[in-house]
Amino acid sequence: MQKQTNKILSVLLAVIMILSAAPTVTFTAFAETEGIFTYSIYNGEIVLTGLTDKSYSGELNIPSTLGGYTVTSIDWFAFSDCTKITSAIIPDSVNYIDRYAFSGCTGLTDISIPNSISAILEGTFEDCTGLKTISIPDSVTSIGYCAFSGCTELSDISMPSDITSIHDGAFKNTAYYNNTANWENDVLYIDNYLLKAKDDLSGNYSIKPGTKLIAHYAFWGCKNISDITIPDGVKKIGEFSFRDCTGITNIVIPDSITTIDYDTFGGCEGLRYVTISKSVNKIDCAFSDCKNITDVFYTGDITEKPEYYTYGNEYLLNATWHYNYAPHVSGDINNDDKVNNKDLTRLFQYLSKWNVEVNAAALDINGDGKVNNKDLTRLFQYLSKWDVEIF
Repeated sequence: MQKQTNKILSVLLAVIMILSAAPTVTFTAFAETEGIFTYSIYNGEIVLTGLTDKSYSGELNIPSTLGGYTVTSIDWFAFSDCTKITSAIIPDSVNYIDRYAFSGCTGLTDISIPNSISAILEGTFEDCTGLKTISIPDSVTSIGYCAFSGCTELSDISMPSDITSIHDGAFKNTAYYNNTANWENDVLYIDNYLLKAKDDLSGNYSIKPGTKLIAHYAFWGCKNISDITIPDGVKKIGEFSFRDCTGITNIVIPDSITTIDYDTFGGCEGLRYVTISKSVNKIDCAFSDCKNITDVFYTGDITEKPEYYTYGNEYLLNATWHYNYAPHVSGDINNDDKVNNKDLTRLFQYLSKWNVEVNAAALDINGDGKVNNKDLTRLFQYLSKWDVEIF
């Protein structure tokens, strides 16, 4: 018995020695309170977790310090469904507001977001039905899924100058979203950001010049679009932006794009021709299920080919790649930015060995790598409204 006791004591002593030699670990302290606030201390900083009484009413003035520590973040659901808060002031010390932090604050009419916040996350202000105006600071570069969704009175939205990501439903069912006067030809913009297109959008659509960003899922399922023009200056095309736009046959990625994001053109089964600028340095799994792609026109040479994922780009990579491609207006033989019978005449003159000036990049009308009478025939068919394509 004595030997067994000594053995147990030896084991306990060894454990104590190991623990005493281990590095100090900082643990989160839960359910601390000061005034009306509950909070946790994590790595010497305050995470606000909520209120001692969710029925608190009036202005919510969040302090920059609690318990001698700096308040740096607001936990998820921290003030969710605090329906009697009428306004909230957030100090510059806060650099992170977690998901749904103010969701369901139906009495909230005014919120001050500090310039220290870089992202408004999923559902942060969802269903704040009393909120009528919001000024998003320039520090914010990302607006998450349903961030302001259901803010049915929100009509005045001031956007920052350099947003790089707007997720699906960020402003859905707001007063701004629901106002038909804000939809231009079935497409909704806020400032220079394209948010959403209606499902029944059809035909050819040209995105407005000056647009900087196309939001995630913006054209998802617009099956009746036959052609989309993306102007140079668009810096970001969001994930799933053109998912299942099965009517699109040709897409040109402008010089201002550096990355083609996840599933941007996934499910575009009608897509045959893709033009990619050499400014693109990465292609994510962007073209999944685009099984009819036949040709990729790349403005760089083969050594400049962008980084890409094989998965989700199988059909793109197996298509015929044309390197050092010079973008042009298809069929614009005389280089006047128009396509008409003057171009047909100029192409005939060129093929007849006349000494005429031509736009060399536009000569291969049928895209077979040659310039001959077949191109003349194809241009004639195109101008005669035949159902043919030109390059």
